[in-house]
Amino acid sequence: MNRIELHHGARTDIGRVRAVNQDAYLAAADVFVVADGMGGHDAGEVASAIAVEEFAALAEAGYDPRRGAEAITVTLEAAQRRIAAYVEEQQAIDGSRQIRAGTTVVAAILVEDDEGPLWLVANLGDSRAYVFTEGRLRQVSVDHSLVQELVAAGSITPQEATTHPERNVVTRALDDSDSAAADFFTLRVTAV
Repeated sequence: MNRIELHHGARTDIGRVRAVNQDAYLAAADVFVVADGMGGHDAGEVASAIAVEEFAALAEAGYDPRRGAEAITVTLEAAQRRIAAYVEEQQAIDGSRQIRAGTTVVAAILVEDDEGPLWLVANLGDSRAYVFTEGRLRQVSVDHSLVQELVAAGSITPQEATTHPERNVVTRALDDSDSAAADFFTLRVTAV
């Protein structure tokens, strides 16, 4: 793969509402991920940590840059299985209550095609991907959320979505369910 010069940084903040930061991230050479642990779940921080650990394993082992979607899918499936196993284990320990663990994910890995390098981005849930060009941020991912579905159907406006009482309801996530289908898109690497 053609090498590109990449400058990056990463930071997380607990925010003003929660006592525990349920978010995790990875900023590696060719693999970046943000996992936003779901606050309504008992173990959102466990789910987000598992997702990041699986992407760290991908970064460590490497991947075929022409098969990026497959690499991300396998990584998400491994995280999904581990989260489900964790929930099952916790249920066995404390069967008196329902244990939940979930996280949303946005990931970007550097891949290539015949024209050169590009970013393959995957999102699952309402963790978002943005592109910063010409001094402006532009959202490039589409949320997997109830309000996004309502906006897409024309039932509410984007402005109404910001205050909708169910604005935090995600429709896809990494959790203990059977499937976590991410959306994929590519962004061409351009010279600066």
